[in-house]
Amino acid sequence: MTPRAKRRAIVGGLALAVAAAGCGLSVFGGDIPSDDSQEQQEAGLDASLPEGGGNNDFDLDAAAGDADAEAGEPDAAAVCAALCPDAGGTCDGGTCVTECTAARSCDGGFVCPPSLRCDVTCKGNDSCGNGSIDCSKAKGCTITCSGDRTCPNILCSGSDCAITCSGNDSCSDGGVKCTTTASCGVDCTNDRSCASGVTCTSPDCRISCKTDGSCAKGVSTFGGDASITCKNRTCEDGVSCLKGSVCSVNCDPMACQGTLCCDAGMCNLTGVTNSCQ
Repeated sequence: MTPRAKRRAIVGGLALAVAAAGCGLSVFGGDIPSDDSQEQQEAGLDASLPEGGGNNDFDLDAAAGDADAEAGEPDAAAVCAALCPDAGGTCDGGTCVTECTAARSCDGGFVCPPSLRCDVTCKGNDSCGNGSIDCSKAKGCTITCSGDRTCPNILCSGSDCAITCSGNDSCSDGGVKCTTTASCGVDCTNDRSCASGVTCTSPDCRISCKTDGSCAKGVSTFGGDASITCKNRTCEDGVSCLKGSVCSVNCDPMACQGTLCCDAGMCNLTGVTNSCQ
């Protein structure tokens, strides 16, 4: 019998003894002890029990909690080990990691396995160049496209995404689409990065277009709070910020040459005029 089972048996026996004493019986044989001797026995029994009241191994609520934890969500590392290798990645704990460092490596793109968190790096020029970085079924993704002409198309869902397009012409053919349930950050930092535009429907969108030609087809957010920064000659087709609570847009003098439309609850605009009000 395990120590826990023995202790539970003792507690059950004590409960039976107390019930029997209430009926004038003795489970140990002989007469019911006097009040003084009974108090002495109870004092001895109390001393033999673990300290801490309900905060010990007799606490059945704690035992139930342990059982619930064992029956909870599958271990992230185990899920990663089962799914990530087939997707072309390796596991770092519960995160599926893919690093495409050579030119034209990972040519077909990358699909993050369902319910996993993925970390994708396309570093070599033209890496991840003929397919999507697809995190549409992921738990969340960190995507870095630092090589030239990498990551032509990015789809990101799950809880959160952090996307950096720092190579020339990176993330440019199909653009970037974010539909996460919490937050999405998109940073387009080199010439013509994110040229096909950025669309974000997440509750919290943070989008930055920094160098000439970035986000040329514009930036569009819908339904959430948004912060959009367009530097130099970027966001040429304009910016739309619709149906959110707060939208902040900061455009350099040569940026946002198309129209800007903001119908959020609050529009904080710098360097641009709202065409929707």
